[in-house]
Amino acid sequence: MKHILSALALTFILTSSAFALTDSEYKEFMKNSDFADADKEMQEAWNEAKSKMPPKFFERLQFKQREWLSHGRDKGAAQLMKADPKMSRVEAYTQETGSRLEAILGAIDASKLTPDDAQGFFILNDNGRHVEVNITLEKNRSLTAEFFGDNGSIWEANGRISSNVLTVSNDKGSAAITYWDTSYPEIKSDKKLRDSGINIDGNYGRKVNAY
Repeated sequence: MKHILSALALTFILTSSAFALTDSEYKEFMKNSDFADADKEMQEAWNEAKSKMPPKFFERLQFKQREWLSHGRDKGAAQLMKADPKMSRVEAYTQETGSRLEAILGAIDASKLTPDDAQGFFILNDNGRHVEVNITLEKNRSLTAEFFGDNGSIWEANGRISSNVLTVSNDKGSAAITYWDTSYPEIKSDKKLRDSGINIDGNYGRKVNAY
């Protein structure tokens, strides 16, 4: 069994390496105006992030950028080409670069988060677990987070933003909603809330066309 797993691991590594964007291919892609424009815009956004973001935000963005360059970019492009077999490699990498640009811009916005920016409808799908949260701004500028599961409302609490973290709480416990990107908040609850049977922790994404 161990030998079979090793063989599978080696196959994955070889496949990933074969698909990965090489330096020479990157230089060739730069001759494509769409790819070159996307790459340039991403670099400009990166420079803005480096000059404007507080150190703790930029350090995390650096980590995510290294992850993206090492394997995330190739994985994203491969998924795009799998979804659309007619898509060329340069088109896939152009689209993936555009997605990364949006993530960097979102990180910049999150580093200077306002209550208005924090609003939205976000969704978590994780190993069969489905949770949604609607974050709304009240008249007194506080924020309300209401969580929903397949069987209706799970938990509702109010709170305020400090830096890029919205902390909401009530008598059942509290949860920290961290916006590293305005479209992808990370939610972590305290032990008291978890012990009460409320399971909302995870990485959420902004729900499109929510009403």
